[in-house]
Amino acid sequence: MASYTEAVVNAIRECLLVLDSDMRVRMANRAFYETFRLTPAETLNKSIWRLADGQWNISRLRFLLENVQSSIREFKNFEVEHAFKTIGKRTLLLNAHRLQADGHDLVLLAIEDTTDRKRIAEELQDSEERFRQLAENIEAIFWMTDVKEDRVLYVSPGYEMIFGRPRSELYQFPLSWLDTVHPEDKERVSKALGKRVKGRYHEEYRIVQNDGSIRWIRELAFPVKDNGGRVYRVAGIAEDITEIKRAENLILEISGREQRRIGQEMHDGLCQSLTGLKFLSKVLAEKLAAKNLTAESHQVEEIGRLVSQALTQADVTAKGLFPVELEERGFLSGLKAMAAGVQRVHNVPCTVEGEVAAAAITDPMVSLHLFRIAQEAVNNAVKHGQAKSIHIELSSSSGRTTLTVTDDGVGFVRNNKRSGMGMNIMRFRARKIGGIFSIQKNRKGGTSVTCAFQSIERSLSADRASPPKFGRRKDDEIAL
Repeated sequence: MASYTEAVVNAIRECLLVLDSDMRVRMANRAFYETFRLTPAETLNKSIWRLADGQWNISRLRFLLENVQSSIREFKNFEVEHAFKTIGKRTLLLNAHRLQADGHDLVLLAIEDTTDRKRIAEELQDSEERFRQLAENIEAIFWMTDVKEDRVLYVSPGYEMIFGRPRSELYQFPLSWLDTVHPEDKERVSKALGKRVKGRYHEEYRIVQNDGSIRWIRELAFPVKDNGGRVYRVAGIAEDITEIKRAENLILEISGREQRRIGQEMHDGLCQSLTGLKFLSKVLAEKLAAKNLTAESHQVEEIGRLVSQALTQADVTAKGLFPVELEERGFLSGLKAMAAGVQRVHNVPCTVEGEVAAAAITDPMVSLHLFRIAQEAVNNAVKHGQAKSIHIELSSSSGRTTLTVTDDGVGFVRNNKRSGMGMNIMRFRARKIGGIFSIQKNRKGGTSVTCAFQSIERSLSADRASPPKFGRRKDDEIAL
């Protein structure tokens, strides 16, 4: 029976000591010897106060053990921090209980080394405090949700500042923030929520604050996995990008203004000079021919032909920079003028279709963004896709309008830096009208570029690319 008891005691991971009425050690388990690096010869029948050169002679512990002997039967969770010569500074959690065996009073002392656990807890507390200070002092919103329980674990104070609603509401109703999302963006954002656990959630949307002002939000979310690789939380960051949107609009306006200026100057200056040069070369060629200077006349005619080509290219470029047809006769006329210029300069047939859908596009900014998207797609098809024909189509169905530019070239070349920049510009312009931009290879070769968008007049009501009205204080007085 004694060997059985000893085996059980040695199997316990906590350090155990059995003390007699004189506080001498009657038994110690293996965990005690290994933890405190003592041997049975250094421990058994020795007073606990003399163990390891008196290192256990701790006044508070002595007081408690003596009370266990005399008045109280036990004490629990007494924490001791002590620097031991053999193992260094340790934090110990002590529990003692008085018992009787064979008519003798004994004290069972259990010792748990909590040093590592306490250190980890302190580090975690320190990390949480640093995180709290960071999260609560940045303007962006940091949030975290529990996937299984579908509840908000944390949201930073920035939520109240940006969304204008109390955090307590979000803890109680995790999806209440959707009530602030602009009606035109709500469906898209709601559908995208499923991407959060997959790490593909990256959305930009508008919110309507209590005072009616509109703010732009950029939000990213990423999954947090447990040790088994399962997603158990989702964390995210949302930031107010309203000022960035205003700056983008201002840049677009300045860029558009400069393009129109350069196009106008090309038309009124360079094109007129080339026209004059073309006329003079023709007159000179006729004079040389009249004097029977045939070779010289042919040379001047060749100069005139080259000047004529340069004039055509300059005219098309000027109209591309300053699309007069677009501004004076509407979107479809602008597309047809661009298509005619492409065919004239590059000898690539370019057709346009969609009069019914085009007639509904009356907003100048929508027309300009769509025109630039089509223009960039056509230029890519000619210069990089080596297209032999291009087709531009505008269609509408169920309140959704789609611009499609299709070519029969070699397809989109992803490694081309210029076309890559063009793709980014087209995506940017599509976002400005609340649209979705896509590009894909056709089954029979070539590329299709599409921009699909909802109700145009409403989509630009809060995102017009006109110059911001700086100097006003209310956000809703500034066209975003």
